[in-house]
Amino acid sequence: MSSQNATKICQFRNIPAHQLFDKIPTPISSIILSIGNLGSNELNHCVHAVAIKLGYESDASVATALVGFYSSVNKLGSAKRAYDSAPTKDLILCSSLVSAFCKNARFVEAIDTFRSMRDLNICPNGVSLLSPLTACANSRALLCGKQIHGFAVAKGCCSDARVQNSILDMYLKCGELDVAMLVFDGINAKDGISWKNMILGLIASGQPVKAVLLFSRMRSCMVEVDEMILRNVIGAWSQVGDLKFGFGLHCLVIKSGLSVSVPIGTSLLKMYAEFREVETAQALFNQLAYRDHIAWSAIISVYSQRMPVLALELFMQMESAKIEANEITLVSLLQACSSMEAQELGRSVHARTLRLYYDSNMFINSALIDFYCKIGRLRQGEILFGKLQHRDVVCWSSMIKGYGINGQGEQAIKTFTSMLDHGLMPNEVVFVSLLSACAHCGLLDEGWKWFYSMEEKFDISPTLTHYTCIVDMLGRLGDLGRAVEFIQRMPMEPDMFVWNALLSWFRTAHDNIKIAEIAVEELMRLDPNNPTYYVTLANIYSKLGQWEDAEGVRLLMEDRGLRKITGYSMV
Repeated sequence: MSSQNATKICQFRNIPAHQLFDKIPTPISSIILSIGNLGSNELNHCVHAVAIKLGYESDASVATALVGFYSSVNKLGSAKRAYDSAPTKDLILCSSLVSAFCKNARFVEAIDTFRSMRDLNICPNGVSLLSPLTACANSRALLCGKQIHGFAVAKGCCSDARVQNSILDMYLKCGELDVAMLVFDGINAKDGISWKNMILGLIASGQPVKAVLLFSRMRSCMVEVDEMILRNVIGAWSQVGDLKFGFGLHCLVIKSGLSVSVPIGTSLLKMYAEFREVETAQALFNQLAYRDHIAWSAIISVYSQRMPVLALELFMQMESAKIEANEITLVSLLQACSSMEAQELGRSVHARTLRLYYDSNMFINSALIDFYCKIGRLRQGEILFGKLQHRDVVCWSSMIKGYGINGQGEQAIKTFTSMLDHGLMPNEVVFVSLLSACAHCGLLDEGWKWFYSMEEKFDISPTLTHYTCIVDMLGRLGDLGRAVEFIQRMPMEPDMFVWNALLSWFRTAHDNIKIAEIAVEELMRLDPNNPTYYVTLANIYSKLGQWEDAEGVRLLMEDRGLRKITGYSMV
């Protein structure tokens, strides 16, 4: 609307009402909509008053305009009164009120209003189904959503792409993934919204692998990707996938011209952080045009695991950049302090968590318990744990692990059973802490008992990490033969951590060279370019006086162009 027309409207109060509207409802509706676009509440109230004075408030078009206006200023009571004032209600007016309730997150009232259309003998069309489907999705009203779906099929509205996408979104938000996939597969002309809804729905439901496979299907169908899908797929894959596919996603980002996007760059940085690709993560971090607290937290997390000193240096740079630390950053700092056994610095981070009011954060408390236990201050960890009013499984797991690290295996088991008594069910991480405690303290019978109880009692399938704990437990007790038998019976292929756990305890049974050879051969197969394993085997042969075998391993290293990694000190 031009400023000249707006000025004329503003002067309407000095003009007789019959001259302004000429007793025709349509101009009133137009003026209400126009003034609503200008954001003038006072003028619209005046126009509403004129409509009442002229008797036009009961007109459906005027009521529809008023519903739209009052909805935009979050006055749903006035919108409902304008709706009720119209004695004859049409499809547009009813749909307008349903939409008004939806936009203001009043989903139950939106569904009730939609249902009332049936009593008014008003038959919805495809467009009028969109808002009630949205209301069903956001209120998890699955039964009503199914009824609308059935109505859409019966009335032939399912050919509309918007209706199809709304039905898909409804099933996804109601947790009906199988039905959602059937709906998705039934869409003949899938647009970008269809793919996005299904992919993001799978990610939100904790099925990142399926989401990435669907993303691959999307790419094979030559559908263009947008920033939101890429960002979420990168985040999902960093948790479950391998680095090779991650490189492919990075290439797609570059090809799509999205490498300049700060959110995308941060997602890639977090992905490389998860894969512990320090150099690549650092290069991406250096290229970011803007570094928010998420980017800083991701890069500090990378270094906290591998190079804790550099993690602390980066934190100082972050503070210089006036970026306030969040709970994720503080957890990474505490992990770095734990690795370095930096007591004073860790206590300083603890003080910072109190100043920033993060002392009630479960992840912070878990990291603090872990820190104090790792530096041998078990009592401090117990005090922190005892003060917690609400303990989640993460905090329980940290305390169990802390007891194990400090040689108190029986107390670790007591803490685990206490957690069960509090009604909390253990997860995979808790069992890693428990089995590690049994391994550290030589509690063989307890270790076997809880390992077998995972599936039998708690319906948790052991992962490679749990199998590694058992191998470590057997190795600590010098029973390497039994450890090899255990590895050979594993239902999945052992990884490097399993074989490293076996090899690390070879010194307890150094007379059985065959076990060391098995472990090293498997490590060489899994990581052929790592010279560490060749050097380890050569040293074992040397200690046993098998000089020819040791020389043979060194010659094999030379043939493969491998060199021993030179040690260095950071002092």
